[in-house]
Amino acid sequence: MVDKPEEDVLVVEAEVAVTIAVTANLRFSIVDSIDKDEVPIGSASPTTEHVLNFKVILTFEGDLAADAEVVEAEVEVPKTSMYVDFGDVGPDWD
Repeated sequence: MVDKPEEDVLVVEAEVAVTIAVTANLRFSIVDSIDKDEVPIGSASPTTEHVLNFKVILTFEGDLAADAEVVEAEVEVPKTSMYVDFGDVGPDWD
């Protein structure tokens, strides 16, 4: 959507897809059956990509043919949390 409320003002609304990389740092341990201590058995740092969609509204002011500047930028984020599936994750034995 494009709106031009005044001669030197332009408002543009667009949908933007952003790819983000999500990483989790995991440590694995087991409980020793004899003395009940937690014994580390490894770790993993899986990464997966996730696409988020945002609505962006930009307001430009000035000479639109030459030197208009962004005077306001608004980003509408659809969620504050998301579900990320890392698949099967286990200790990295290397």
